[in-house]
Amino acid sequence: QKTITCRARTYLVPQQTSVERRQQLLRAADRESQLLWDVREHPNILRVAGYETDAPLGPTVLFDSFDGGVPLSTFLRQNPKLPFMDRVAIVEQVGRALAFCHRKQVVHGALSPEAVLVRRKPDDQSIETRLFNFQLGVGTEVEATTHWSALASEPWAVYQAPELRQDPTARTPQSDVFSLGALAYYVFTGEPPGEDYVAVARRLHDEHHLDPRAVDDGMQEDLANLIAFATELSPISRADDVDEWLELVLAEITKPEPKATEPETDPLEARKGDNLGDDLLVDGVLG
Repeated sequence: QKTITCRARTYLVPQQTSVERRQQLLRAADRESQLLWDVREHPNILRVAGYETDAPLGPTVLFDSFDGGVPLSTFLRQNPKLPFMDRVAIVEQVGRALAFCHRKQVVHGALSPEAVLVRRKPDDQSIETRLFNFQLGVGTEVEATTHWSALASEPWAVYQAPELRQDPTARTPQSDVFSLGALAYYVFTGEPPGEDYVAVARRLHDEHHLDPRAVDDGMQEDLANLIAFATELSPISRADDVDEWLELVLAEITKPEPKATEPETDPLEARKGDNLGDDLLVDGVLG
């Protein structure tokens, strides 16, 4: 008999749960299964394998197993010296998956390290990710929940766009851009943008964006500026979309280092073989 292994998320419904709370959990499960079905074609999105509305413990969404995959937070904790280009691969894969969602008119709405699974491929040990945790998302046929505080863990709130605090239903591609920028902050520095949402809100009030040089002053300036660009306090000041921002990041990371120029030599002190600039090379010294 063939055995199929799946991941499962059960929206636990205790016996004493109110009818309102029970309906809320059911809607969240419905939302996640529907949104995952809408974006199932992308290789970096965890595929939904089934959905049981009347499972014994509560509505249960079944996923592909993605064997060996662990939450991003766990992966970075296990690999504190993860090479820079592996960190780039994580941000790129998550960004590509998120951009695909947006092209399908799906907003994730809950991007955080807990919404990303990471593993190394068994064959070549390269980085592989899966995006999931769509229970707070919104699509063309799925309404956004107003109960994010009841469904989202506190660590997730650190990566939440500030406008969602005032209006949890205002999830847009721009709010996902903020979350991706905050996630990149975490991936490249190893530190979250703040201890809790209050700390992040204070930083945004004072600085108007999240600058990773606050915890890593050795970060490349242009990369730090792009992370700040994605995490601007005002949505209209952020990158227009994930694709645009991601291409800027990749262009910055892959641009060649400027060639070192040899210092020019004073013509009065020049010797044979010296460089005088403007492609002038001393062939010999006269008398």
